[in-house]
Amino acid sequence: MALSFTQKTIKISVTLREGSFAEGGNTRVIEGLACDATIQKPGLPEQNSASVKIMGLTYHAMEQMTFLSFRPLEYYRNTLTIEAGELGKALSLVFKGNITRASADFNTAPDPTMNIEASSGFFAQQIAQSPTAVKGEASAAQLMSAWAKEAGMSGFQNQGVTATVQNAYYPGDPISKMKKLAHDIGFDLIIDDEVVVILPDGKPRQESSAENLTGVRRRGYGCSDKRYGVDWIPNV
Repeated sequence: MALSFTQKTIKISVTLREGSFAEGGNTRVIEGLACDATIQKPGLPEQNSASVKIMGLTYHAMEQMTFLSFRPLEYYRNTLTIEAGELGKALSLVFKGNITRASADFNTAPDPTMNIEASSGFFAQQIAQSPTAVKGEASAAQLMSAWAKEAGMSGFQNQGVTATVQNAYYPGDPISKMKKLAHDIGFDLIIDDEVVVILPDGKPRQESSAENLTGVRRRGYGCSDKRYGVDWIPNV
């Protein structure tokens, strides 16, 4: 009788903006170590977030990934990427965002735990940009696309927004501009990892991360639903 469960895996990648790891390169890929990842995607105004605990890393690796909070107003632009799926097959991207906090917990010594927290679009909200002044009429989709590029997003999807604005003024960082425009016109804005999606109010997204997560659960992940998140635990 064929087994209904397959072995799953979580791959965590940490990319340093500056410097490199001892193994070479600025990206450390972590797979096969004991870990716990909680991903939350509640939708705006909250940002997507992830909290990860990793066991078994070297002290040097943990040192390079550490982002300590005792330096206010100073951020290291390091990136956290989480992929999950069936072991030996192509994995699905389930989260990508900016590391907001990372530190080792030595309360579990001699096996310290690396704790990492990340948020999608975090650094985009720190970008100082000149205000956008619209003279006459402008397409909302074109404005959103331009701001998504300013925010450093990797993709933009317009799933049916055709509205325009006239003689409008949008100050602040790119994320704040997008939120204000979506509120003024009344369409839905989704910032999913590094992709910005806009769609008419109440219209379901054509492809959503929630659908992907549901598909993974059906394939045998041991995970528990929360109101606004999913705990990813590989079956090993």
